[in-house]
Amino acid sequence: MRTHQGEKQVNHGALLPYTERLARERGWNTVLAPQVKCIGFHPDLWIDTGDWSIYVEIESRYRAHSNQWYKWKATLRAQGFAAIIGRTEVLRDLLIGGCKSAGMPGIAADLETLRLRDGDWWQKAWRAAHGSLETFEFLQGLTHV
Repeated sequence: MRTHQGEKQVNHGALLPYTERLARERGWNTVLAPQVKCIGFHPDLWIDTGDWSIYVEIESRYRAHSNQWYKWKATLRAQGFAAIIGRTEVLRDLLIGGCKSAGMPGIAADLETLRLRDGDWWQKAWRAAHGSLETFEFLQGLTHV
C-alpha cells in the first residue's frame, strides 16, 4: 500500500484490501498493487479466477480535470481495456463515461453491489474506439460469470 500512496489516499487505500477480500471470498487469487513492467501502469489489484486474470483499478472518486486520461492510456497499452471498480454505482457510471470519452473499452463493477455478495462480479461492459469486437465479446462474457 505504501508504494501505492495509501498513506496519502486513505479512502482509496481502504478500498483496496476490502475489494481484495471480496475477490478472495469467491476463491480467486489476488495481488494488491502488483508490480507490472509497463511504464505509467500501476494497477491497484490483480485478480486470477483460473478462467481469466485481469489488472483492476479501484476508484474512490471521479476526477473530471485530472491526469486520469494518462492512467487510461497506460491501461490501454498494458492490458487493452479498463477493468474498474467504483466505490458506488454513480461513481462507476461516471468512470465508464470517462473511459468511453477516452476511447477505452472495458468492464466495471461497484462496491455497493459487490458487497451484497450475490450475482456477477462484473456488472457492465462497453465498447469504445480503441477496442476490437473480440475484446468486447470477451468483456461482455465476463459480466455473466
